[in-house]
Amino acid sequence: MRKEEDLEPQNFKPLNDFAITEVDEKSAGRAFAFKIVFCKGSIIQKDLLLSAQNDTDRREWIDAFRQHQIDTINARSRFLEKKLEKVGVMVPRATVLI
Repeated sequence: MRKEEDLEPQNFKPLNDFAITEVDEKSAGRAFAFKIVFCKGSIIQKDLLLSAQNDTDRREWIDAFRQHQIDTINARSRFLEKKLEKVGVMVPRATVLI
């Protein structure tokens, strides 16, 4: 039987500030690989080499990571907008995107 604490994340690190690239099978040493390269100053410093079961799964993983990046940028821009509004600066939405 599982304990409730078994479902809690361990060694959680947020996936922010990264680029994602496909990696060919020869250089990765495995099929359907892709790499997450973290930006300098990111919490995670070591690049991650991941592989999927098939090419469809790899595409879905890459798309999910890219959607996460879009969601993160949107959240950061909304946060910045609220901070600016508090100090009386009104900025059109399109100009806040980083």
